[in-house]
Amino acid sequence: MLGAHGVAALVPALRHAQCRLAWLDLGFNELGANGVMAGLVPALQHAHCRLTALGLAGQRRLTAAGAAALVPALRHAQCRLTKLDLARNGLGAQGVAALVPALRHAQCRLAWLDLGFNELGANGVMAGLVPALPHAQCRLWPL
Repeated sequence: MLGAHGVAALVPALRHAQCRLAWLDLGFNELGANGVMAGLVPALQHAHCRLTALGLAGQRRLTAAGAAALVPALRHAQCRLTKLDLARNGLGAQGVAALVPALRHAQCRLAWLDLGFNELGANGVMAGLVPALPHAQCRLWPL
């Protein structure tokens, strides 16, 4: 398992001017909200980070707090992510609700978002995603 310490080790490379990595799959590595906030968010906001696709499926401990931790990066002008996989993270309705401000933000470039197997239920979909989708700034196409 990579964990939060492993992500911290990746950050300098993601921020390096010579890094050309566009797709990174960190699925099933137990990063948790701390790993996302401490490592990935600052890297995604850096001008040299070229990631356009990020896989965070199966973190189990990511939860709503981890989803909320991603919002500043998704709203940041330097963030280039167009594809985000958050499947199997236990986000629930609160996690989806935490993502909505980013999805509605003009700087958010996400066009593809996987929220499968997150126990969203009708409340998560209706309260979170449905209001965000018709918003003029929301670019999501397939869910």
